[in-house]
Amino acid sequence: MKKWIKIVLWIVATPIALIGILLLTYIIMNIQGVIEPFEAGSPQANYKILIASQGSEFKESLVGKIIDQFETPETYFSVIDCTALQDIRIEDWSAIIIIHTMQIHKMPAKAKKFLDEADDFSNIMLVCTSGGGDEIVTDYDVDAISSASRLNKLPVIIDWIGNRLDESRIALN
Repeated sequence: MKKWIKIVLWIVATPIALIGILLLTYIIMNIQGVIEPFEAGSPQANYKILIASQGSEFKESLVGKIIDQFETPETYFSVIDCTALQDIRIEDWSAIIIIHTMQIHKMPAKAKKFLDEADDFSNIMLVCTSGGGDEIVTDYDVDAISSASRLNKLPVIIDWIGNRLDESRIALN
């Protein structure tokens, strides 16, 4: 092969390989874990909140703060991973909070499928995280907030969730 063709191939291939390596590194560093399901409160409670989340330090901290802040004798929490949403019936829950990361401008496929099949979004909330905190799901008529995964952002998100939970409790009465 001629020397100039080899040089051109190296000039083209090197940036493509670097971009691929950077993209793969980003995906690996930001991959979300799977959380173990758990419950808090009595399943016989009047007010039932489902939290579907992905696993990360920020999201697990947010889930813990939601339960700490809003747990009452009348409230039951079920926490599942976003991958388990296919088994959920919306009408069984007073409120559903889906906490997920936007990766490459998309929400997790199972969460998206859950929302695609939903008829009523009135009791669903989305907490979307992204690197800059500015990515949000706009494909559905659902209450949503966006944030970077920074622990100092938790109070704002907790207040936002609290306001919506208060609205849904009023609607139940």
